[in-house]
Amino acid sequence: MGNSKDKDWIWYWDELQSEGCLCGRPKKSRHSFCFRCYRALPQDMQRALYRRLGCGYEEAFEEAVRYLQKYEWEEV
Repeated sequence: MGNSKDKDWIWYWDELQSEGCLCGRPKKSRHSFCFRCYRALPQDMQRALYRRLGCGYEEAFEEAVRYLQKYEWEEV
């Protein structure tokens, strides 16, 4: 059985492969967010989302979610 880190990695992989953004709008598979949410992020956060899983992507994704929750999303 996998450990917690493996389960986290699987969650991020599944989220990346999904076709639904956390805001509720559709998104392309292999994209972190829908176009609208992605464009709302500062450029440095946009660039950080191109990191690989296990090499900083998870932290970049979490930082982007916090930013979007604070400045773009009413409730998620």
